[in-house]
Amino acid sequence: MTAHAIKLWGGMVIFVAVGLVGAHASFSSPLLLPEGLFYVLLLVHTYLSIDLFSRIETRTFDQVAIDVLLCASYIGLGLSMGTSLTFFFANVCLFVAAPLKYAFLLEKIPYAALLRRKILVDLSGTVLAVGTLGIALMGYPVFAAWTQAVLFGLASVRYLITHPLYRV
Repeated sequence: MTAHAIKLWGGMVIFVAVGLVGAHASFSSPLLLPEGLFYVLLLVHTYLSIDLFSRIETRTFDQVAIDVLLCASYIGLGLSMGTSLTFFFANVCLFVAAPLKYAFLLEKIPYAALLRRKILVDLSGTVLAVGTLGIALMGYPVFAAWTQAVLFGLASVRYLITHPLYRV
């Protein structure tokens, strides 16, 4: 098995398993459905992103460090499904780290236009994550969860179907 396949399938198995554990633990939460929808869409993006970028990125210390932070954020996100503040906080951590991963690649690989687009998309995810955390902190966690799921779903239509992001 190649390093690419190990990273891709190892990560996906871990993230799906963690998500299932988190969903099972919070089965009766009113937040589970919108957070679960968001998490599933995020996994689709993650699969495509790992599949593309693990083939073209360089393995440097900064990439490994950010991958560890991203992995920890995914685990926190999956395990906290059905909760409000923990889930939203893990999501903010994820979307703060994600643009950094690609920013560090800008001078290292010859795909500057793709990287700039991915950074902008991830920064829009950062804005959504911070905004929904703010809504939850104001006392509206269910509204925040549905807002996040719906807006991320609409963005997914754009970046997965009408204007695909994950291609060189």
